[in-house]
Amino acid sequence: MSKNRRKKAARPLEEDYPIPEVIVTREGLSLRTNDTVWIAGVDTSINWKLLSSLPDELFLSIRAYICRVLVKDSAGTAQKCFGDLTRLRLIGSSEKLAAEISSGIGMRLFHAFRSALEEAPEIGRSSMLDSLSVFRRWYIWCADCEFPGFDGESALELSDLRIGGSPQGIAVLRRDPDSGPLSFAEDACLESEISRACEGLPNLPVKDLQRLAALMLSKAFGLYARHLQLINEHDYSVEQLSDGSEIHWLNVPRVKKRGRGEAVGFRRRRLPARLALVVSFLVKRNAENEIRSKEVGKASKDRPLFVRDVGRKELFGTKLHSDAFRWKRSRLAMAVSDFCYERGMSFHVTPRRLRYSFATRLVEEGCSPLELADALDHTDLQHVMVYFNSRGQVVRQLDEAVALRLAPLASAFLGRLIPDKSSATRPDDPASSIRFGAADQEQPEIGSCGQVSSCGKNAPLACYTCARFEPWKNAPHEEVLGVLLQERRRRHAAGMDEKIVQIHDATIVAVAEVVRRCNDAVMMDIDSRE
Repeated sequence: MSKNRRKKAARPLEEDYPIPEVIVTREGLSLRTNDTVWIAGVDTSINWKLLSSLPDELFLSIRAYICRVLVKDSAGTAQKCFGDLTRLRLIGSSEKLAAEISSGIGMRLFHAFRSALEEAPEIGRSSMLDSLSVFRRWYIWCADCEFPGFDGESALELSDLRIGGSPQGIAVLRRDPDSGPLSFAEDACLESEISRACEGLPNLPVKDLQRLAALMLSKAFGLYARHLQLINEHDYSVEQLSDGSEIHWLNVPRVKKRGRGEAVGFRRRRLPARLALVVSFLVKRNAENEIRSKEVGKASKDRPLFVRDVGRKELFGTKLHSDAFRWKRSRLAMAVSDFCYERGMSFHVTPRRLRYSFATRLVEEGCSPLELADALDHTDLQHVMVYFNSRGQVVRQLDEAVALRLAPLASAFLGRLIPDKSSATRPDDPASSIRFGAADQEQPEIGSCGQVSSCGKNAPLACYTCARFEPWKNAPHEEVLGVLLQERRRRHAAGMDEKIVQIHDATIVAVAEVVRRCNDAVMMDIDSRE
């Protein structure tokens, strides 16, 4: 409560509300209720200045309700309820709010609140329904407590009122372009940018390395920011096998759906080679900052994988002291978005979208509901069936025209276009030439490989999505595109599984990008001669 309000504490009105001087939250944190800002968790703070303009009846009843939620439910739920109830300010000035409750706090206030939410362009329908549901729970609880102005009849009317709710999995079901699973072109573009970033991994600034790690972990395992936040460096381990090879493991925290978000166990996940390299680089970079490492060690024996440069002073000396160097969830979510934004991607990427994409891909690959529930760490099948309901029954259309349109967005081609062999990185090495065609036919050269050692991959199909590939401007890339599309049509006509039909789609789009660039280069040559 602000200092001005605290001076009024002797007024009889405040005696009507059960607000103790100190409360202990469900997570075991002690909060002084006279403070203006309540820090109830690493990611949870409640600033009562935001409600200072509300009439006392509303301010104090909300304060009492938030106390109850913090004690009985969780800090995260309390922050959500507080945020929804701050929207009461949308109704208007303190005078207008006072007028709405002049004859009692009842349905008139509810309808005014609903109208204000509907008129706010920045508030979507789903968010509006959430706020109205919170209003209802708050009102019914206040009426049960018999707070001044709240009446049982309005509480009964509200309890019978059908407010509606957010349809479960609506973004997945509708394949929402902003919040649903990534499209094929978006996923191809994201993979290309990840590959580019990994190529320059040793020289990547720490900030970009952290963003890359957050993005790749979220994409590989469908992790929310709350999972990323709790990963410690010791959760990453390397297992040495008898043949000299290595397996890289990560203990992914299991997080309570309620509570302050502490880990309640782990799921051991094997890291793909590229992701293992990124995580190991991040651990090494963290250790290079010796001063920060010492400070983190003083705070906790558990060193976060995503560690802040400076600890949060407000958490020192509290039960959250050990979390003082952890990133906030909001920063982790923004790290994923920032990675894409700074590379010029025109679509929105968040951990939630990556989780939707992760689950959708597993379903498309034939995973069962039980297997998907395990991958997403759900305890039942209720929330996984939406992915099966949204599963497409039609094989994605992809012909030359579509491939050429997708090419600029997908950015699947990672190499560099060169005029001819003389411009290659290894022009005098016969082994660097890449050829296309069947073994019993003439195999024209289509480009060069810029890598000194052999990669062992299937050339030339793997080459078009490799950063070391140097296609020649006048090589028959259109022929390559035609052969790949013909084989795709054959598989489709034969009724093969959609995964088999679409297995080379990323390569097709990459070849289309090379064809498009070659055509542009030819046109530029013509223009320059004219």
